[in-house]
Amino acid sequence: MAKIPIGYISQQVETPPNLSNLDVPPENEGIAGGEISIRDNNTTGRFLKQEFSLETAVVAKDGDPLKAMEEMAAKGIHFFVLDVGADALLKMADAAKGREILFFNATATDNRLRSQDCRANVMHIAPSRSMYTDALAQFLARKRWRKLFLVTGKRPGDALFAAAMKKSAKKFGGKIVEEKEWAFGPDARRTAQAEVPAFTQDVDYDVLVVADEIGIFGEYLAYRTWEPRLIVGTQGLSPSTWHRTHEQWGSAQLQSRFVKRFKRRMRAKDYQVWAPIRSIGEAAARTNSG
Repeated sequence: MAKIPIGYISQQVETPPNLSNLDVPPENEGIAGGEISIRDNNTTGRFLKQEFSLETAVVAKDGDPLKAMEEMAAKGIHFFVLDVGADALLKMADAAKGREILFFNATATDNRLRSQDCRANVMHIAPSRSMYTDALAQFLARKRWRKLFLVTGKRPGDALFAAAMKKSAKKFGGKIVEEKEWAFGPDARRTAQAEVPAFTQDVDYDVLVVADEIGIFGEYLAYRTWEPRLIVGTQGLSPSTWHRTHEQWGSAQLQSRFVKRFKRRMRAKDYQVWAPIRSIGEAAARTNSG
């Protein structure tokens, strides 16, 4: 029996203020996708004398994912699915250079990972910010919603998303007719009803584009703008790798298996962890290797 262990390393990140208990991410988000992917691999693997397993490590915000990677590598693990930031990913990729180790980037969306910081031992599952904004800009162009009002949060990731959106809008014929920074307090739930109408007044636009990657205020813009307008971007109509209504290419069966096992819907992060592990299983099956 060929044993194929896979490592999953996740680092805790900054979370938004607890503005609502209605949509709290599940504790097993991501890892649940990995677990069901291992089950899928073993369904086929048992006929080919292949056994897949998943070893996981959750690293604190101030911890070092490289240490977890080296500990797993010492156990003979060669494949790693990473839920970490770009800097941590690059640190691990550089440390593993020249070794038989392959990384799968499940969540980092930084454009630089596909340009100046590209690494040969990293395969990307998560789209880049530019891929997300290109998809969004193409849809807006198709609908002929070309006049865009861009609202950006204060975090560095918000600025990066906004920069990507500007390039995508220009590429596909859109125009940023107004741009503002969200400079109000952190609890938009309490103040949005009063602030958003005035904030969006006196602007001629088709769509309000929000850049708020961790969800400080974006959820509270909808239905509160001075004119009735669609909200898109990091909230509202958002580009995504996965959605609960997706049914093509075996997705309906995957959705069903996931709900049956975890009693919740599959989310984008679950899919982005499921996909690389399943691809490892498919490669092993096609080459009959371990």
